[in-house]
Amino acid sequence: MRRIILFIFTLFVTTATTATGAYAATMEPASPAGGPTLVTYTRTGGFAGFGDTVTVDAAGVARVSSKPAEITLSAAELDGLRANLDRIRTWWSSPAGCDIADHIAYSITYGERRARRCHVVPRDWQPAVSQLDDLLVRVRAGRATGA
Repeated sequence: MRRIILFIFTLFVTTATTATGAYAATMEPASPAGGPTLVTYTRTGGFAGFGDTVTVDAAGVARVSSKPAEITLSAAELDGLRANLDRIRTWWSSPAGCDIADHIAYSITYGERRARRCHVVPRDWQPAVSQLDDLLVRVRAGRATGA
């Protein structure tokens, strides 16, 4: 009988906190080293079924959602990433290309700005996406520096 009451109580508390948003707030991805997040980049879809998220904090620590490892960007790399992100002007999402079979969806969150694109990224995204894709490969391979 106690187990049933405990189960019902747990179910009630979980439902109540989810409805108020308290539970949902704890599910937000934390920044890699606990500091403020600089950028979050997500690449999903494609024939291979990508599902990758790269998060870089303000100190330059990068993590990939699918790999329990991290690397720290050099000061020059971090400055370059910030410069590439600052050059992005197309901060609106577009469904164009999302209807293509096996498309890849890209999203970038930088500061208060967030946008999602499918299949092809805008020209001003390309330097940042290239650098973030490289970080993805490096973290997975455990390489601190680019090849």
